[in-house]
Amino acid sequence: MKKIILAIISLIVFSTVSYSQTCPDKLKVGSSWEVTSYNKKGKKTGKSIATVKEIKQEDGKKIYITETLAYDKKDKLEKGDPLEFKFVCQDGKFYMDVNALAGEINAAFDKNKETKDVSIDIEQYPAELPINDTPAGASLEDAFIKFTTTHDNSLLPPMETKCTLTNRKVLAIEEVETPAGTYKCHKISCDVIMKTSFLTFKSKVIDWYYDGSLPIRTEVYNKKGKLLFYNVLTAVNY
Repeated sequence: MKKIILAIISLIVFSTVSYSQTCPDKLKVGSSWEVTSYNKKGKKTGKSIATVKEIKQEDGKKIYITETLAYDKKDKLEKGDPLEFKFVCQDGKFYMDVNALAGEINAAFDKNKETKDVSIDIEQYPAELPINDTPAGASLEDAFIKFTTTHDNSLLPPMETKCTLTNRKVLAIEEVETPAGTYKCHKISCDVIMKTSFLTFKSKVIDWYYDGSLPIRTEVYNKKGKLLFYNVLTAVNY
């Protein structure tokens, strides 16, 4: 189940953005990055390590295949197969292939007896991140990602969950210090509205991105402005 949760979290972090730049030239087979998660009190809750396994050309697109491993708060590898992500670079934009990810999530559902009758479909409108010359104060386009979940052996109708990113702004351009190094980043804020068939959740997210592509730090707040959790880049190997 944690593999499924990691997939959905990764989708919200990565696939809702596309990068207005050339293909990432620093990424090569073997490149890796580690992201560590902490609760609101600063206590470690887990980490993930992603590694580029393959880079190929396909129908005018540059394809990056990555493999992600999940670890618990004690750095113990979680059970289950590694999760594979497919990123596409085309026409100066870099984004996650949501169809490939939906297949990964559904494969994980099939292996879990509690979710084997569940399938998921994903739709998105990716929002661009700023390129390096975007100034502080700039407004960015809204974005959304929608999950449609179907239960094969149920009379219940499909359930939709839509996550919308609005009021996206570049707050500042500043240096961020992490265990992986110090990076000059665009600090971006947005309001997140997640709606299901019967519930609505509101939160605020602040991200720091380096070079218009690499997420350095993410902080998630509730609608009252209280910190819920945060993620930090803790290691990188190009």
